[in-house]
Amino acid sequence: MEMLHLHQHRRKRYLAHHHPRGVRAHPSFCRIILAVYEPDLQCPKYMPAGSYYLNLNWDVKRIAYEDTLDHAPPYIIYLDHENHEIVIAIRRLNLVKESDYKLLLNNRLGMQMFDGGYVHYGLLKSAIWVLNNESETLKKLWQENGKEYKMVFAGHSLGSRVGALLTVIVVNHRNELLGIP
Repeated sequence: MEMLHLHQHRRKRYLAHHHPRGVRAHPSFCRIILAVYEPDLQCPKYMPAGSYYLNLNWDVKRIAYEDTLDHAPPYIIYLDHENHEIVIAIRRLNLVKESDYKLLLNNRLGMQMFDGGYVHYGLLKSAIWVLNNESETLKKLWQENGKEYKMVFAGHSLGSRVGALLTVIVVNHRNELLGIP
């Protein structure tokens, strides 16, 4: 009986925290990450109750699996004028896809030195691929919209690791992206 009570208490806390009405209160990039899973934001299949609360005109670029040529998970670039952010949101790895397994397994302990430590080689390659493919887009968006816009690299699950590596790469090489502060 004690376990049932504990489970019910945890479930109520979980539901209170994760209820769809709470999605609006989350930072905008969380909703953008959720939108990465949609094949078409005009006709959403997985929309939380209410809406994603995204302006479809600000969806700059959507990169599907076919477009990544098995180098990275799908992602979107979203220009959030309301919060003055240029967001790259990266989905989690889809372990049903063989290419994602290859990316995840492309690593050996001590294989890749990075910024004073070691990093997962496959995820680093993925981050570098995204940056190489999107650096011109990011530069253009930053120039056209003003340098007060922040760049946000976000993701879900292993996509967040790619986003974190993107952040470190951009900070270490900001001169290549027009001297981002």
